[in-house]
Amino acid sequence: MRTVKLIVLSLISLLISFFFTFTVFEVAKAGGNTGQFRAQDSYDLVIKNARMIDGSRGEIKRGEIGIRNGEIIKIGNDLKTDGAKILNAAGFTVAPQKVEWPSDMGWVKRDLATALKRYPADRIIISQARDKSWEGKSAQALIHGGLTLNDMSGDQTALAWIMPEKKKPQAEDVVTAFYLLTGWRGELLGEKTGKIEEGFKARLVVFNHREINDELLLDLLKQEKMPSLRYTIEGSDILVNEN
Repeated sequence: MRTVKLIVLSLISLLISFFFTFTVFEVAKAGGNTGQFRAQDSYDLVIKNARMIDGSRGEIKRGEIGIRNGEIIKIGNDLKTDGAKILNAAGFTVAPQKVEWPSDMGWVKRDLATALKRYPADRIIISQARDKSWEGKSAQALIHGGLTLNDMSGDQTALAWIMPEKKKPQAEDVVTAFYLLTGWRGELLGEKTGKIEEGFKARLVVFNHREINDELLLDLLKQEKMPSLRYTIEGSDILVNEN
């Protein structure tokens, strides 16, 4: 009789455990939070054979990038691709997207003509100008692109943010120039963006490094421009750039 009671109690315990687990899963699914029930090594997108400039000033490296829910989950080799979209990046370079300055950064704001007289060109970020191609760029980038101080001062309507003083490296090579447009800006803004690192937003660009030499690429980056892109990655979406 005692044995029968133990069997019955065990069955009741199993049923309660099953009901609890099923209920938690359904509640999570209803709230759109099923990620914790997915295999930890499953991805929405895997980028294979990637040559990476990671936005941290680290050395160029090769590997695979696993992305899930718009975030970089894993960087390594031989990542599992079950159920994932696959982008074969062989022959291409993968890098973070340029981090754009937000429209309102809370920094000191000055008219451009005054700012050019008082601050270093690399701390002056154009927020408003008649020529919209100036906006979001530093005065230093515009000078590198061929504009003069007189050209910029001539726009009496132009306004600029003054970047806080922060030590930063000189863009003397491609890896550092990418860092200044991506990871360094993310660091300054306090956001997990601009780097190919686990836990960062999956906002990436893919370009053919064989179509442009390092000298031309560095010149573009100093003007705060990206090279001609083959793909843009937004989360797990692959956008083809038609050139």
